[in-house]
Amino acid sequence: MPGETAAARSAASFRAVGSPGQGPVGGAGRSPGSTTIAVERSLAEGYDADIALVDPDRTWTVRAADSESAQEYTPFEGFELTAAVTDTFLRGQHVLEAGKVVGDPQGQYLRRS
Repeated sequence: MPGETAAARSAASFRAVGSPGQGPVGGAGRSPGSTTIAVERSLAEGYDADIALVDPDRTWTVRAADSESAQEYTPFEGFELTAAVTDTFLRGQHVLEAGKVVGDPQGQYLRRS
């Protein structure tokens, strides 16, 4: 928003990427053009190191064809969004780099009961 402080934009971007069930992740101010770091819990020895780097100023359009998902549709097709995850670390492993999935899959399929 015009006239909005960098700290307010940063707080909004942290709210957007807070981890489910944990509530919003608090954040400090940032300089314009910097990447926001959203931390799920703590960056400390013994924790998972699940980290998402977010560019809060990047605008993009949702397209099912651009998704890594096996689904061939999204109800958000064509929506223009602001803020994009640029990089993700899962248990300390870089799994999304510059918006592209890297490395081997690390999860396992869980069947519905």
